[in-house]
Amino acid sequence: MRYKKILLVEGPGIRLRSAGKNLGSVRTNHPKISQLMLAATVRQNLPDADVKIIDMKSANPSNETKIREIDYGGRTIEVFRKGQDFAEIEKDVKDSDAMICTCNFSQEAGVTGDLIQFAKKVNSRIRVLVGGSDAAVARKEVNRQAYFYSRHADYVAPLGDGELVLPLLLRGGILSMNMSGRILSDLDDVPNPAFHLVDLNSYNEDHEGPLPDGVAPPLMYLETSRGCRQCCDNCSTPFTKGKYRFMSQKRIEGLLRCYKDAGIKTLLLVEDNILSRLDFPGGRQAVIEWFTRMRSEGFLWEFSNGIELGKLAPNMKLDEELMEILFGFDGISGCYRTNIPLERVDKLAYRKLVPFEMNKRILASILRHHVPMLTVGIIIGHPRETRDSLDDTERKLKEFTRLVQELSDGKTQVYTCVFLHTPLPGTNDYKRFHAEGRLAFDINEYPELYNFYTSVVNGKEFPFHEMTKLRREMALQVNGEDALKAWENSGKYEYKK
Repeated sequence: MRYKKILLVEGPGIRLRSAGKNLGSVRTNHPKISQLMLAATVRQNLPDADVKIIDMKSANPSNETKIREIDYGGRTIEVFRKGQDFAEIEKDVKDSDAMICTCNFSQEAGVTGDLIQFAKKVNSRIRVLVGGSDAAVARKEVNRQAYFYSRHADYVAPLGDGELVLPLLLRGGILSMNMSGRILSDLDDVPNPAFHLVDLNSYNEDHEGPLPDGVAPPLMYLETSRGCRQCCDNCSTPFTKGKYRFMSQKRIEGLLRCYKDAGIKTLLLVEDNILSRLDFPGGRQAVIEWFTRMRSEGFLWEFSNGIELGKLAPNMKLDEELMEILFGFDGISGCYRTNIPLERVDKLAYRKLVPFEMNKRILASILRHHVPMLTVGIIIGHPRETRDSLDDTERKLKEFTRLVQELSDGKTQVYTCVFLHTPLPGTNDYKRFHAEGRLAFDINEYPELYNFYTSVVNGKEFPFHEMTKLRREMALQVNGEDALKAWENSGKYEYKK
């Protein structure tokens, strides 16, 4: 089939509420980099096709439609679809030959499936292609590809880079698991995002919280590498993204020119492990050249996913020169916020993590460079979690946030994101928890619960619903009542002192 009109759709978001309080993150106006990159790939390979992007999240962000209720340990969770109603895009669906959807997060899988079925109902000839980190997983214990086929997708892309897999599908290539693992060996071949197809001014929402003074939208994700050199049991990246690869300095400079020409100077760095390149010969110098160039061009950035803190202290010695390049902020350019992924601070820590006392030294160095905002990421809710481990975590988090206030003289704002240990499809944790019978909810029937704020894991000491309650209590104790109220009202870290 020849595709003349191709529609790329970012589906609606999800809001979870219980007793009137928000239970999870709610984002609508963040950049939709997946659609921008896929659109660029389509135009590169099918230059005669008419390509259109629809962002259902940001087109009508205040609209909410209740779609179901879930019995969650004796209380009711209400699930809302947030964004445009399906009927608002009916004409575009009817006029298109193909619709491309991306599902990276299991929480949105149900809504994506509903969108597919809607498209098939109003246009029986349309071909629907689904890709993304969630959709690509096909393992014995969890087959997400089978799920999307059950929702009437025509093609579900296997693991691999979209720049290679999508053109094959659009040209009628045979879809099989033999395509799995098709990854770009040279990231310099990644095209520039198709910025001209969207209103960049709609990308004004940061995942990590309010923007400090002097930092303005449009915001845009920047990805110069894929994969990770680590292999943590709770992370799907090594399985879904393949081996670690990164762009050359020349390609990075070309990408930055593209961003600057589009009027973008605020960058959200979301690479899975931006410092993995330090493991390669010349990697440290490459990082220094990259960030020096961004600073000289007047870019502002945040480390939205954080960075591997241990890389900042090789052999337990702080790399002060590197930290100045990464975190220096002068109000005009540099790092305006970083996520500090402590992840765990107890004996269950992953091998990549450094001791808590070393994290405090790293924090002190970061604050010397006047970063105005920090988010701290912590993960609780492993099946082996105990009251003692939770108390130890809370004590250390309070110590950490007090240290931010003391070392910055109150000038750096800090917010602690308390996440739950969530078994992501494709991870070793999902396989282990499934085999142990710990998953309280089937991922196909209740995908909305597979997020970082509602537990689906029955632990040895705490059942799933108790762990969700304990997450809230820790967030309250560490961040304070005003911050928690803001979160439970909006689903955003918008609290600002």
